[in-house]
Amino acid sequence: MSQNKKIILFFVALLFSFFIPCISSKAEGLSFTATLDGRNVTHVLSDDDYSTTVKPGAGSELVITSEEPMQGLYLEWDRVPSEWLLKENESTTTFGTHGFLHEYVPLSSSQNSITIVSKESMTLCNIRAIPIGTDPKTIAQVWEEPQEKTDFLVFSTHADDEILFLGGVLAKYGGGEGIPVQIAYLTEFWSTEPVREHEKLDGLWEAGIRRYPIDGGFRDYYAADLDEALSKYDHDKVLSWTVSTIRRFKPLIVVTQDLNGEYGHGGHRLLARCVTEAVERSMDPSFYPASAEEYGVFDVKKTYLHLYPENTITLDVRQPLPSMGGRSALEVARDAYKKHVSQQKYWFYVTDDPKDYRASEINCSKFGLFRTTVGNDSGQNQMTENIITYEEEERLAEEKRKAEILSSEETVRASKSASIERERTERENAEKSAAALSSENKKSDGIEEGDTNASHDRRLIIIVILIIALAVIAPWTVYRISRSRRRRKRKRKKKR
Repeated sequence: MSQNKKIILFFVALLFSFFIPCISSKAEGLSFTATLDGRNVTHVLSDDDYSTTVKPGAGSELVITSEEPMQGLYLEWDRVPSEWLLKENESTTTFGTHGFLHEYVPLSSSQNSITIVSKESMTLCNIRAIPIGTDPKTIAQVWEEPQEKTDFLVFSTHADDEILFLGGVLAKYGGGEGIPVQIAYLTEFWSTEPVREHEKLDGLWEAGIRRYPIDGGFRDYYAADLDEALSKYDHDKVLSWTVSTIRRFKPLIVVTQDLNGEYGHGGHRLLARCVTEAVERSMDPSFYPASAEEYGVFDVKKTYLHLYPENTITLDVRQPLPSMGGRSALEVARDAYKKHVSQQKYWFYVTDDPKDYRASEINCSKFGLFRTTVGNDSGQNQMTENIITYEEEERLAEEKRKAEILSSEETVRASKSASIERERTERENAEKSAAALSSENKKSDGIEEGDTNASHDRRLIIIVILIIALAVIAPWTVYRISRSRRRRKRKRKKKR
């Protein structure tokens, strides 16, 4: 083989190695047929291409049929849809209520045919039919709504910054450990590059993020430095949005970009500056009082900045993550960045290699603890050090509640036991008292009986004595009386 052919083959292989990973590999669902008002549009809705669309008008019916029964549909809209109706069998359900660009729709029962009815004109890019018995999350993005509390709040200026610079955090904690992570983008891309709205969802899902992201609605402007950014963005509005977002989500940990804008980007600098101002005053009710009244105030426990030179931390992004198929956080972040297909033409890439000449600008493992209310890190290289997650708080609160219930039950049982023991003691004491009283009564009865007998004996003796006395005295008395009479008679005779 000639040297020229070897060189050509080398470059061909190099091109394949570069472009093939950038192709969005999407798991396939069921084969289906799609008809819009009787017109076959299957080829458009099954090509996994965001640039080809179908536009149902108000009141139009899009019928999806499949030879195999479906348990759900995955819809990728061209724009966030308004409410629409799903007809299955005799029932009709309203969807489009969450404002998701990529929307999973579970069916109430397995169906071979369903109908989508638009209330207003809508635009749809792709549909995927989910087979029965399949975990929809393996072939569809099943987004959760943003919650009022999150462990991590990650501020990103643009879609792809969260992967390039902060991807180690997303993949390690969000994907690897399943800790809730909320992403908040400063800018939107509907007014500039709409496809990037799709790519950011694809990238976040690949990184293991499951809560739907939000954005500040600011148009994307390039700014070479902070001054240029301040000339294009209203600092007060950006700061107000940042404070409001912190108060809304009440994050335990906030992470954002480099104060120097990684490679100097003014928009990155502006966001990082506003985040640092926000975490210092988000607990002050007089600071942007409108959001304080709406969400309440909140004090973030820990705030990390990308590449911040103080209180530094280096995330371990090379440890295999079982929940991510054994890939490391670095590998996950790299795969997630490939979902940003429109950005692959630029020089950016995901790295943690300190020897890389760009590492000082883009290293996704390097951060610094800007602010803390729970103490400095001890060198464990864990952002969650000294943090009790909301899930752990709930677990501990539940354990405390159960312990209190158990303690209350034990108190009731102890009280019942004491009451039973008290009743038993009182009953025993009553029985003893009754026995003692009975004994006393018996003694008393014995004494009275003895006294009665003695009295009876005395009376007998007295009676006997009286009888004896009468037996003696009576004859003597009769004798004396008789004698006295005879004397009186003799005296009378003598007087005569």
